[in-house]
Amino acid sequence: MAIDFNAAKSTHEFKSVMLPEKIHRYFIDCQDVFSSYATVLDSLDEYGDTLLSEIDIKRLMEFCDEIKSITGVTADYSIYKHKSYNSWKPFDIQRDKLHRFASEFSDLLQYALDNNISVCAVGD
Repeated sequence: MAIDFNAAKSTHEFKSVMLPEKIHRYFIDCQDVFSSYATVLDSLDEYGDTLLSEIDIKRLMEFCDEIKSITGVTADYSIYKHKSYNSWKPFDIQRDKLHRFASEFSDLLQYALDNNISVCAVGD
């Protein structure tokens, strides 16, 4: 399920970032790794709108930092998810796409905090 995140200062000044379905599934499958995001992810309405609180926005900023940290040390071009303590399973997401999402999403969240505006998550 793809989710659009929007922050608008006015009808002419806004930012929007889409969380593609494939990356969304990756985060759901890896909630044990992305703990700072898991509670916010669980609270999103996949079929409607969710207004994020300032606490949620800050938690998601931490999440973006986690993503950038992980993608900065990943050696190859696909991301691996933890299947058990002894094995890793490939997940068909390119590292640069995940890093790009984290950077763009972080920019949107910072924009919202800097301008004291809300972020709305819009489900399909």
